[in-house]
Amino acid sequence: MKPVERWSLVAAGCGTVNLACVRALAQAPIAEALDGASLIDPAVIRELNALTCPEYAGHRDQYKVERLAELVRAWRGELPITLSAQDVEDVDWKGLLEVQAEGRAAARLIVVLIGLDNWQSRLNVIEDLRHTGSAEVLPIQVSVERDQAQVAVFGNRWADACPACPMAFVPPSETCTLFSPEGELVRGDLQREARAAAELVTRIVTDQLAANGTASSWVATKTNLHAERPGSRRFNLYTRTRIHMDNCNGPHSAATPIRWDRTG
Repeated sequence: MKPVERWSLVAAGCGTVNLACVRALAQAPIAEALDGASLIDPAVIRELNALTCPEYAGHRDQYKVERLAELVRAWRGELPITLSAQDVEDVDWKGLLEVQAEGRAAARLIVVLIGLDNWQSRLNVIEDLRHTGSAEVLPIQVSVERDQAQVAVFGNRWADACPACPMAFVPPSETCTLFSPEGELVRGDLQREARAAAELVTRIVTDQLAANGTASSWVATKTNLHAERPGSRRFNLYTRTRIHMDNCNGPHSAATPIRWDRTG
């Protein structure tokens, strides 16, 4: 049997979706070939986080990156893990990717999970990754909504689609724990949705590793997951190709200022 290609993992955001995705990846067979991980999130755990992140219960005021690192080691055993308790906009992405490769020359694929509430931050991550020029990066953006989820797989070239390509405007940020006037969670605990997305992410990474360094059929696609009925644990998948929209103002050129959203 051919050995699985070596790979490493970066989690940009350590909230609901990335907790689920990291859990699924760390417990999957492909984790045997995982060489290391980097976790990025400036936030500390609040009591509310336990509603959508059950493993964070009882760890109030601990940094999310610290708690997730503990969990990864519990799931996977000892593993080189880099912690960055800072905003993704402040990360030295070129340096981070070099750390991922340092001492692990066999590692080729770097999976970057983008699980962020802020859409501008999602664009910044894609922009920064493209400035590194690394062809080994596989950015996967994950988001969830009640009875729905979305998984987008981006290439790391300027000509590839970006998160803003099909949009007339960038949506506002909304946290996972939104409450109705009656005090109920508007989106529920999002566990069904996050686990369904995590299963798909694991399948995508597995297929990418099996592609032996070439692009799998998942690259440049967006998949929407819809519950078969409200509250169902079964989800229907609809996958379609993502292409670069010519009029998109997102990260599609190396000449664009790296902090274009802060200029003016």
